[in-house]
Amino acid sequence: MSLSPCRTTLQLTAAIMACAWPAAAQDKKPAESAAETKPATRTLKDELRWLQAEKLTTRTASLREESVETAPATVRVITERQIRDRGYTSLEDVLRDLPGVDVLNHVQAEAKNRVTIRGVTGNNKFVILKDGIRISSPTGEPIAPVGDNYALYDVKQVEVLYGPASALYGADAFTGVINLVTRPITETLRLDADASGGEFGTYRMHMNIAKRLNDAFAFSLGGHYFETQASDLTRLYPADFPLVDITTFGGGVVTPRALRAPYAGDYSAWGTTAKLELGPHLTMGWNQSIAVNRISEGDQNTFTDYGGKGRNETLLAMSYAKYTQTFNERWALDVQANYSRYEQLPDSKFVNLFSGYGNAFKYGLGERYQFEPRVTLSLDKHSVVVGATYENYHAIPHTQDLGTPYDTSKSPSQQGQFHPGSAGTLPIKFFQVNSYNLGAYAQVQSDWTERLTTTAGLRYDYNEDYHGSVNPRAGIIFKATEDTTVKALYGRSFLAPAPFLRYENFGSFGALGSPTTSFFFRIPNPKLKPEELQTVELSLSQKITPDFTATAVGFYTDTKNIILPTTASAADLAAFIPGTVIFAGDQEQNIGKSSVYGGELTLDYTLRRDLSRWDIWGSLSYVDGTLRDTKTGLKYALPYTSRELVKLGLTFNYKDRFVITPSFNWNGEQTGAPPTPSRVSSHGVVNLYAELRTANQQGALFVRVTNLTDERYFNAGAGGLTLAASPQDPRWVHAGVRLAF
Repeated sequence: MSLSPCRTTLQLTAAIMACAWPAAAQDKKPAESAAETKPATRTLKDELRWLQAEKLTTRTASLREESVETAPATVRVITERQIRDRGYTSLEDVLRDLPGVDVLNHVQAEAKNRVTIRGVTGNNKFVILKDGIRISSPTGEPIAPVGDNYALYDVKQVEVLYGPASALYGADAFTGVINLVTRPITETLRLDADASGGEFGTYRMHMNIAKRLNDAFAFSLGGHYFETQASDLTRLYPADFPLVDITTFGGGVVTPRALRAPYAGDYSAWGTTAKLELGPHLTMGWNQSIAVNRISEGDQNTFTDYGGKGRNETLLAMSYAKYTQTFNERWALDVQANYSRYEQLPDSKFVNLFSGYGNAFKYGLGERYQFEPRVTLSLDKHSVVVGATYENYHAIPHTQDLGTPYDTSKSPSQQGQFHPGSAGTLPIKFFQVNSYNLGAYAQVQSDWTERLTTTAGLRYDYNEDYHGSVNPRAGIIFKATEDTTVKALYGRSFLAPAPFLRYENFGSFGALGSPTTSFFFRIPNPKLKPEELQTVELSLSQKITPDFTATAVGFYTDTKNIILPTTASAADLAAFIPGTVIFAGDQEQNIGKSSVYGGELTLDYTLRRDLSRWDIWGSLSYVDGTLRDTKTGLKYALPYTSRELVKLGLTFNYKDRFVITPSFNWNGEQTGAPPTPSRVSSHGVVNLYAELRTANQQGALFVRVTNLTDERYFNAGAGGLTLAASPQDPRWVHAGVRLAF
């Protein structure tokens, strides 16, 4: 990476520091004087601002505005103030501090990281929305990263709904829904930007502008960029990255150890977003992000050539139009139409043992067109939501290894590519998937008394590929006292089998010198069925004082038809490419079943003083259960799941001028994926964020330190050619400047 962005960042930081310190010095005496002569005025102003920011409501739980406290789900809301005071820049930062959530880096080649929620693992097991519109992969591909491609610079609050949500959101709302709610556009021009740099060739920047010009037009535009060369894990963990010759399956030396390229773990992400409000009823928007990460993420050094620059390039894009109309106090109409796209870009490629250390390009595409009208009826004691959806899907599933990049200007049948090692005799078959989905749902929420509320909902989906799915939800919310709320919840959800999993295939021919013979192949399984999940949950929330809330949650989750790789039958191997001999192979099948139980205790406490505020939060999570292979009958511990999680944090805010947030995350022992799961020890990581703001709040200097104590720790890996225990990053210091007008 060029040094110029870092140099620019440092110069900008020095300039704002020169401005900030005099402003702070000039403000100090008047502020103290004001506090002494009019303490009530200043305290009331600050208190009103803080309290206004903390009236937490959510639309994610029921598709209507309601209190988080009485919503028929466990919902965690991260406010705009918390996003800023804790230094969150991406969705990954938020997820790391949430109860019951494991975020494991460097464990999954194409996805970069892996997210597990309450014992159910996978980046495709939850839906990510922006203002209620899906921005995660529309076809549920499991290899998209969850990181800096989901930036938070224009977000007012993050709403995280735990548990099955297919009763409202349909396919893929399996373990939850995450909704990034953007800031409202006002008549006051808002222009904000930041630039920062740090260790390991890291820099990040964003810019956002928003303005309401008149009653008929308002706009918001923004963009962000992140890049890092990343730490050299081979230097920090030499025992886990032995320096050996790079060899083929047959033992032939491709690159001697003395000539090997150095470790490379660079990662970048960038994106743009736009929102237009045309009159009081119509909103149009756009969101796009691209993430580029090393395909060697989590792989063993023995089987990877870093000099080959293998990488995965993931595009996520969404555009939408939304019409809302409130006719009177009772009736409201919402209609939305959107297009969303996932693409594994053509330059994505593997360079490893399976590709013979040559270029093995990959490509994948998933598209969805959706139209969804919804009507809300509000009565004295009842609220009814009725909606329908039509979705049209098109996909080109994850391809076989390609000798040259996929040509997007040509159809799949015109690619003219051949299987590796087949001497140009076996053309690659490119699959295409076209399907539609019809869905209808209804939900009734009833306030029977001031203390008792119930929710009942049902959704039916019919998909051209996997036919019908019925998903109900039910909830009882009882306010035993003004400070005590009890929830009993039930829900079911389903996860559509992604084209990636149904049609993934890779391998090579040329075994024993024959262009039609292969030692191993991953073959497709287009007959995969949806995974199914149901959860029962009980929670108790208690306001011990107006500023101190404790919440206890217990849950049980049963999942069936889990898709896992397993040995393919001889008949399926023989039928894959007629006229060839494949000695061994595997494919994805619905052979998994899991039972998960656990609980969470969360604490949120705020201590206010005239000029300062202390926010203390913490959670203790326990998750246990088993994953059973129904084909073999073998049972395993829940993969990529810490049985115990402890997450603690403290934010000290002085006069809204100086903020410091230390946090601590402790993960219990983890195990990797079957059939030979690894096991890694528990670990604890300390992070720190601090920010100094100018008196007018238009400028700030900040510093972020991850892994403050420079802990050496591991996350559970998959094993095989990948690391069974994947080393993690050392201490990482990042600093910069923020401007807002």
